[in-house]
Amino acid sequence: LDLVGLLFISNASRESMFAEELGGNTNRRRQEEQRRRRRQAKLQKKKEETEKARPESLQEKPDVVPQAIAQPKPPPSTPSESADSKPTVVSNALQLRAERQAKQKLDKSARKLQSFYRMHRSNSKLLQTITKTLEKHITDLEKLQLLLNKNSSRRTYVPPTATSTALCQQLLFVTTSLPYKNQTRSVSLRDLKVTSHLLRKAIELVFLPGISDIDDSSNAFSEWLQSLQGQVRVQNFLRLCLCVLTTSCEDAVQDICRQFILSMMTSGTQSSTPSTAIDVYRNLLLPVSTPRLVAGVEKTSSGKTTKPLFFWQLGSPLDVISVLRHFLLFSTGGGPIPSMANDIGESCIKAEERGIASCLMLTILKATRGVRDSSERHFLLQRLLTEIYTIPLLSWRVTTDCLLFKDSLDQSKLLVATMIKTFTERFSDTLNTGKIQSLFPIDVSLTICNATPMQSLLANLMQIGHASVGLNGMDVSKLDFAMSATFYEFVATLIDAIPLGTLSTKDSVVEWFSDGKGRETCVLLSPVVMRQCRMVLSSSIVRRLFLCAIDEESLKTKEVLSSKTQKDLKQEKELEEAGPSAVSLAAKEAKIDRSKSFWRSSTWAKKASIGVSKMLSGETAGAKGNLQPKQPQDIDSNRFVVRSKYSPALLMVLCRLYGIVIARWGGFGGEDSVKRVQKNEERKARPVATRMADVGSQSLLNVICFSTNVTETTWGMLQGEKDLTTSINAVVSPTKEKLPVRCLSIRPRYGKEKQHQTRTNAVALLFLFVSSLSHTLIITDDTEVHEMEKPLPLHQLRRCVELLKQLLYRACCVDDVGDSSTSVFQSDYFGLALINSTAKAMRDLYDRSSRRPISTPKLWLIEDLLEKEIKKSKTEQDFVALLSTPVLRICPFLVSFKRRLKLFDRIVYKNRIAIQGENSTNPFHTNPLKPGIPVRITRGRILEDGVKTMNNLGTNMRQRIAVQYYNEAGTKEVGIDAGGLFKEFWTDLSTIAFDPGYSLFRMTEDNCMYPSPLSKAAHGLDHIVLFEFLGRILGKALYEGITMQPQFAHFFLSFLRGDYNYFHMLSDLSTIDRTLHNNIMFLKTYEHDAEDLCLTFSIANDDFGQNNEINLIPNGSEIPVTNENKHHYIGLFAKYYVNDRVKDQCEAVKRGLFEVLDPAWLRIFNEPELQVLISGPSNGELDISDLKSNCRYAGGFTSIDPVRPERFLRHRFVHQRLY
Repeated sequence: LDLVGLLFISNASRESMFAEELGGNTNRRRQEEQRRRRRQAKLQKKKEETEKARPESLQEKPDVVPQAIAQPKPPPSTPSESADSKPTVVSNALQLRAERQAKQKLDKSARKLQSFYRMHRSNSKLLQTITKTLEKHITDLEKLQLLLNKNSSRRTYVPPTATSTALCQQLLFVTTSLPYKNQTRSVSLRDLKVTSHLLRKAIELVFLPGISDIDDSSNAFSEWLQSLQGQVRVQNFLRLCLCVLTTSCEDAVQDICRQFILSMMTSGTQSSTPSTAIDVYRNLLLPVSTPRLVAGVEKTSSGKTTKPLFFWQLGSPLDVISVLRHFLLFSTGGGPIPSMANDIGESCIKAEERGIASCLMLTILKATRGVRDSSERHFLLQRLLTEIYTIPLLSWRVTTDCLLFKDSLDQSKLLVATMIKTFTERFSDTLNTGKIQSLFPIDVSLTICNATPMQSLLANLMQIGHASVGLNGMDVSKLDFAMSATFYEFVATLIDAIPLGTLSTKDSVVEWFSDGKGRETCVLLSPVVMRQCRMVLSSSIVRRLFLCAIDEESLKTKEVLSSKTQKDLKQEKELEEAGPSAVSLAAKEAKIDRSKSFWRSSTWAKKASIGVSKMLSGETAGAKGNLQPKQPQDIDSNRFVVRSKYSPALLMVLCRLYGIVIARWGGFGGEDSVKRVQKNEERKARPVATRMADVGSQSLLNVICFSTNVTETTWGMLQGEKDLTTSINAVVSPTKEKLPVRCLSIRPRYGKEKQHQTRTNAVALLFLFVSSLSHTLIITDDTEVHEMEKPLPLHQLRRCVELLKQLLYRACCVDDVGDSSTSVFQSDYFGLALINSTAKAMRDLYDRSSRRPISTPKLWLIEDLLEKEIKKSKTEQDFVALLSTPVLRICPFLVSFKRRLKLFDRIVYKNRIAIQGENSTNPFHTNPLKPGIPVRITRGRILEDGVKTMNNLGTNMRQRIAVQYYNEAGTKEVGIDAGGLFKEFWTDLSTIAFDPGYSLFRMTEDNCMYPSPLSKAAHGLDHIVLFEFLGRILGKALYEGITMQPQFAHFFLSFLRGDYNYFHMLSDLSTIDRTLHNNIMFLKTYEHDAEDLCLTFSIANDDFGQNNEINLIPNGSEIPVTNENKHHYIGLFAKYYVNDRVKDQCEAVKRGLFEVLDPAWLRIFNEPELQVLISGPSNGELDISDLKSNCRYAGGFTSIDPVRPERFLRHRFVHQRLY
């Protein structure tokens, strides 16, 4: 090749010299070019003159063309051509040169092709020759082995080192590809059948016997380690075996390669290989000191994706964990997350690929399990957890045997549990700070794999937990409590740190991730991985785990809940003596026996009674035949199994795990309800908890509350365990604990901090108890609370009120509720969730106590709360600012009703004085009484004239109104309205408007009023206008301090407050129609098949004597009510009667009311307190003794003069509230 190149260079130089010689120098060429241009210019000028001299007749006839014009135009001459178009010597030389170059190029290509062909032909012949030689040698070894086995007692023939070296070199030559175009040499199986067969025979006859032989001299690998060439030979042979393990071939070949690789990584008892050699081999395959190999992909400058150099390329590392990670990510399924994974599920991974991956993973797991050095073993276990178990869809890529691989030290435990234990012990400090994401590899971009390592690890662990009998709780006798506690505690750590959209039930979720360089990437999370992560919320898993974790006999829950102290007995006695509290206006309810039929009134009840009568008489119900009690599902079987190794640690871990789920996705921890001033960096931080409850968290609460005894058990542990009780008392105490409630966290602690987990366990139990209690009260009526003592006995509910009251008081009044910019504490989502859920549960209990007392009023109050603040306030702004304090926004029931009523009156009074002025005798008074808005009222048309004159005033209703009465003849009555006429008019107006006979309101059984569902039929489209006017009437009465007679229903008062709680619809149904409420509660507690009641998702109304069927859902009349959907039916049933029928009327009253009063002024009162605000504390009855004590006598009368009450009561009496 060098000679040909020299010849080519010399010929080229001679041709260039010859062309220069023929072409002359530069001046000569320039002169020839100038002469050629002058000749062309003369020819062009001559042609133009000829054109001008042509006759006009020839120019007008286009058919006659001169001969000169008809000739074709000659081609343009090149610079090297002369004027007479004769080729020059230079042009000829250049043309010849171009021909020679083209011929040389063709010759060169032909020689290259011939060389390439000869090379590959020679290589093929050489490969065939060496392959035949290798086959002959292996055949000879087989025959020799047979002869020795027959004629000798020697266990196995081991070839000498020279023979092993020759066979190894021949194998590597046969399987190593030649470099082409500077590519890296790599190992590959050329002929799969032949090469794999030779490799299997070589390992069986030569290499495995040498490794397992006692005689060190026959071990070729030990000899090879003595030289650099031998070390390279070992690496290349190991690389060849790894290629076989990751290639589709016969099972026998993969088995022998796996056995060989495994023997190279672990030392056996009969092995002759020195420990140093074993360490060298293992460090090649399982490095414990080198950084892990990046198994991702790279992009070139052109944008094409290329895989980096990997293990099959000579000279690259042989780390089998990285090999497995790369194979799982890019060779199984075609990518980290297969494109068809969401459509076809597990079938997107081929069975062949899954078998190869499982084979390699089992080899690595066995090798890791066999490492004797504890530190090296722990390091490898940590690598497996962070690099292999963080691969998406691992349960699809490998078999269950890989996931449920046992630990050699304890065969009853899974190896993954040991991985978790060693991982948490080493990185305890990082885990305690919540920065677990920094411990996982980031070698694969989220644009390629749209699932983070933490999400993938959580999904894989949940698949393992679901498949393992020792973790899933299907059989409590096989459940390993200690291993389960370790496993689910680590799951809780992951759930605490995963992206917020991971457990979302939405179809598609987008998350923003930072690359660590100040840039953020928008990623659409993988729905497949999200579904696997949501297995932690699976109803069956949650139910089984809690049923196994709760042992009522060991915890003695019933004994703790039933025990009463002297304090409990004293509170019961005080409640009996006090009767209904001054704040509570609810009537007493009779105890209902729900084991009998008590339906009488509605069409729904009559229809249901038919099914019940057939059930009691033994007749058929529909097409079902004789009714047989439905056997209950065996979901509680684990409750009655004796637990030999029971430990409450698992229950603590589950409370922490699902407490984190509820705090982050339950809608409690997403907002700081105390509304402190946050730092700038806290404002810009991404939310870690939702502001609205997710569907998954609500389903979780359904399972916890209605399928387990979590509510009773958690409260029983808080009352019965001394350590937990002490920890909780320290948390709620204003003086014992420095850490604010908003900063509490239940993130699992590891290492040295684990011994301080008693407080964390106590707080987790308290939060799960409060959340489950609040959720249980949604469908629990007052009868169940008082007579059936569900969910807790009444004396335990009173203890709960005392504890939660102290917690809210500390969070809202003692902790740094002001500017937190100088605070060293940072709010945690769990602390915020604990505050919000506690406030929700307490509001619910307080509302129930206001309807039917659970305790005396003083149990809810904090003594002298806001007393100093109210005294210090002077202006309207000062009083209004108190409404924004955390205690009045979150838990106003801690402040006495008297103080809140005083605050409301001060606000209204200051606002009224500022708008209407003040009647004062002081001549220097700057705000005199302003003239009122004149209103003309005719005696016989009070309501009509009131609507006509005042309905459009809007916020001007706060101004003073001057009423002038006219009689029916149109004559003005004598008198000046100084306040009395207005109060008389307002009382008359309210009496007419709220009269049930006017068809705007209806009366309940307790004579309470609520908007009539038939108001539209009675008043047409104007009924909404009338309701808005009634709202203004009500607002004006409250603004002026005038009491009104109407007593409103509880649910209607909730609408007037502006924040109706739709979770109370079932309880509010009892205030509308007690019979309907009893009917629906019978269905709720019905133990047999609900289909036998012949109910559908429809309601029959008989308004105005016409039966109309209303569907609660589309085609509801065709959907039967079953045991599975009866709770849904109960909710829709209550929603229809409480909300749907009167929603427009309630909204209209609320709009009119809020035009006069600020909604924030009323939200500090609950429903019964708002009723006291409207009609006074007398329940519509006059207290004669109270009148006497507050009466001032004039005109010569004294208190000893006789009074005739019946004559006195004939007169219209308008009294003001007395404080």
